[in-house]
Amino acid sequence: MRLARVATLSSLRLVGVSTFALLLVTSARAEDALELWADRDDDDFNGIADGVQPELSLEASSAFAGVSKELRNGILRLEGSTSCARLLVEGKPFPWGKIPGPQVRIQGVSACEARMVSKNRGTTSSTRLIVRELHVFGADGKPILPVGDHLALTRLPPQPLNEIVPSADNEDATFVVRGPLPLPSELSLDSITWFGQRVDVLKHVQLKSAPCPAELGESLPCATTVPIRLAIDEVDRQHAMLKDRALVAALGGAIVARIDGMRQVMRVLGPRHTLVGSVGRLRATLRPFVLRVAHASTPAVGSSDAGAVAQVRAELAAAANIWAQCGISFGDTRTLNVAVVDPPAPHLLSIGDGSGMPASGGEIAMTVDKHQVRVAIRKGMSPTEVAAQVVLALSKAGIVGIISPNARTAAGAMGSVDVLIRRKNGQIPVLAGALAGGRISNDATLAVATGIVDLEDGLEHFSDVNAAAGTLEERTLLKALDDGDPTTIEVVVVPFFSGGGRIGESFIASDRSSLRNMVVTDRAGVRARRSSLTLAHELGHVLLDMPGHPDDYGSDTPTQLMDSDASDASPFGPRRLSVNECLRAYRQSGPTSAQPMLREWPLTAVPVDEKLPTLVR
Repeated sequence: MRLARVATLSSLRLVGVSTFALLLVTSARAEDALELWADRDDDDFNGIADGVQPELSLEASSAFAGVSKELRNGILRLEGSTSCARLLVEGKPFPWGKIPGPQVRIQGVSACEARMVSKNRGTTSSTRLIVRELHVFGADGKPILPVGDHLALTRLPPQPLNEIVPSADNEDATFVVRGPLPLPSELSLDSITWFGQRVDVLKHVQLKSAPCPAELGESLPCATTVPIRLAIDEVDRQHAMLKDRALVAALGGAIVARIDGMRQVMRVLGPRHTLVGSVGRLRATLRPFVLRVAHASTPAVGSSDAGAVAQVRAELAAAANIWAQCGISFGDTRTLNVAVVDPPAPHLLSIGDGSGMPASGGEIAMTVDKHQVRVAIRKGMSPTEVAAQVVLALSKAGIVGIISPNARTAAGAMGSVDVLIRRKNGQIPVLAGALAGGRISNDATLAVATGIVDLEDGLEHFSDVNAAAGTLEERTLLKALDDGDPTTIEVVVVPFFSGGGRIGESFIASDRSSLRNMVVTDRAGVRARRSSLTLAHELGHVLLDMPGHPDDYGSDTPTQLMDSDASDASPFGPRRLSVNECLRAYRQSGPTSAQPMLREWPLTAVPVDEKLPTLVR
């Protein structure tokens, strides 16, 4: 009897969420041998290993093997190890020692060598049964369990094999095969995304005979791989120190181990060990924009609107690869909505801009969509009081005014207050000064100005003095794009910053500004993706709620993403996030924080097919 007739690879399908151990039948080396993997995984994702479930769903049935006609027509017994496999009929366990019928399936439970014997009217038929187990162990030597656990991307630079030591940031994994001899000599590893595209493949990973880990005992032999690293991108994967033992992995996706036509799968999620426990997959909501230089002109990046969208999506995907080290995703960057927009028209009236001085007396006069709006300013009024009077005057003219206070600058007596002027339908009206010379105010000490965005000379960026509030031009741009939701992150790409020397900046919640959770980068920042990962770095300020850099007040670590001045396109450049930084992001921005920018992203089944499309990066 040749067991290739019982089940073939093309007849089986993997469906599951945290799938780890898939049982498949292959053509046996001996004519009468049936080979299985122990069904230790959770294909139907109900929190119970398939091999011990009292009843299995259709999702878990892909792991079963059929039983030949010669065996299923008689009283079927298991001789040798009686608990290493079980019979199933319509998904329910069927006792050995009875005639099972045509719908019988066999499921491996634990590693063993046994024999299935069937007696029918004096005729005896038998088949040798071999069940093997696949185990995974972390860098700390502890097992990565098949149910309720996962693999993770390593957060360390490449290391020689002989220098690897246990570390909270080392997520290397060793694959161990346990079972009767002969054990397989190699396996291959496929990396797939959560939506079913192949990311990478590592072929011919050697399995060498080695003592079994203590958790597995010594009753059966083992073969193990070298520590395998899940890399964040090709920059890591191609380094010489990781040759033949690294592959690029995708957060939320899976690693598929294949041996002689058999396959076993495990999910790739966030850090496995933090002070708040294991991290799965978190999702940040981004709102990306690309600014045109001027009305109806070319966008800041790309030669067309479509090119700009494609380039920003690629930049977001690169940033997502970096933050996957912390289990943080930006959703499906292939389809993320990227808006290409013109610079906003004047819509912001800044009161007390810069100095934040109280009023000395005067008047504000402006036209808004042909409406005359005048506000008397009394001596001693604060920017907040004047802003309230402006909003009241606007409302009498049928115009909406929204008060948006700013953090006090280092040189300011008080914080300035912006008034965002809108029509009732939310559109930006036509705004102009109505005093002599087009001025909008004649108060001698209370600065009142209309914000104007002119990107032809670059975006005026903040300095150390006004970093918390931002410049008037920055506020005019960003407040026009803001959705008012502090749990979303606006990502804005501009042509360039004025004055040079800057390629990205961010505004965070702890600065107490009305600009919160916003990131700005320019085309130079986009071009510097590999060397400085500008977008990922600026997003780090927001997610970590951290205005400074670790090397501003501690040791310089150029491999860390949040280093202030590192620029290196190699695996030793600024691309690492420590488990402590992941923990900070979780505490400052996670689901239990005051303003949760990171929310749990539920897992769905990973489609595993033999003809996977390759992800184009």
